[in-house]
Amino acid sequence: MSRLNADWTNTTGELVSIAPRSEAQCVFRSDAENSYYIWGSNLTGWPPNRAIFSKSTNFSMGPTTWEDLGNPSNSSTTFNSQSAFIFPFTHDDGHVTLIYAGDRWVSNYGQMTNVTDVWLPLTFNSTTMLWNLTWHDSWSLADY
Repeated sequence: MSRLNADWTNTTGELVSIAPRSEAQCVFRSDAENSYYIWGSNLTGWPPNRAIFSKSTNFSMGPTTWEDLGNPSNSSTTFNSQSAFIFPFTHDDGHVTLIYAGDRWVSNYGQMTNVTDVWLPLTFNSTTMLWNLTWHDSWSLADY
């Protein structure tokens, strides 16, 4: 990660953080835990694989180190998906639900033959202080 210049049109060339080695990285911030998170996946090419999840408590983003939090989905294939975005949804009462958006595809030698999305709520366990991603056949924002 590089620092942006004053008008946000380029980088300054200053490296402020080296993120964990992964692909499809999604960076998000949680004010409640005063932390930044990176969600990514292993570098295996087309086959689905487990998620990689890391945390930093350095809000200045430089220099920072990342703590490996393991696989929050406990699925060896992250439910046959790869991270695309962590979407913060703000409810009418002001609380935020983080939603995992993942790409799921069927590939025929690199040709996308079928692409769908996986949308699942992230939940925070205040006992373990970890985020979790659990499979739901269906779910509602009203439950979160």
